[in-house]
Amino acid sequence: MGPFSIEVVLGMLALGAEGKTSEQLLEFIGHKSMEELRSMSLVSRLLEQILLDRGKGGPDVRIANGVWVDEEVKPFQSACFQEVLKTVNKTKAGYIDIQNKKPTELAEIINSWVKEKTNGLIPTFVDEFSLDEVIVFANAVYFKGTWSKSFDANKSKNKDFHLISGEKVQSPS
Repeated sequence: MGPFSIEVVLGMLALGAEGKTSEQLLEFIGHKSMEELRSMSLVSRLLEQILLDRGKGGPDVRIANGVWVDEEVKPFQSACFQEVLKTVNKTKAGYIDIQNKKPTELAEIINSWVKEKTNGLIPTFVDEFSLDEVIVFANAVYFKGTWSKSFDANKSKNKDFHLISGEKVQSPS
């Protein structure tokens, strides 16, 4: 998970938090106020629109945010919070009876969303969740572009690349 994704997820959490928790989250991600956080979210959306230049041969960049909350968690059910997530962060928000789902069922929901948002490049994001989970935040960034100067294939060599699973695969470098 990159710094951009971490800031987005913590920003979504800050939007739903109140009081000292909200202040601490804002300070941690380097924002002075909720208004500043909302403006940065709008800047991210504007950047995404600028980069969506697919029709002209430009890169294909998509940013997606998701939050799934257990039905029992009341603070995140406010209409204001849901509206901010939807309009400012362009976030898919859903309420799920997490406590009565199998650990793999929630994973299937999240994996399906991630797979869709990454054009199938990340088919499995998580294997299962603990039944203690009450909220799940996710951020996916999809980028497909071409290099302005291509690599010379003759100068590339296959080397080990370590996957998160621990498996090694060969990848050109």
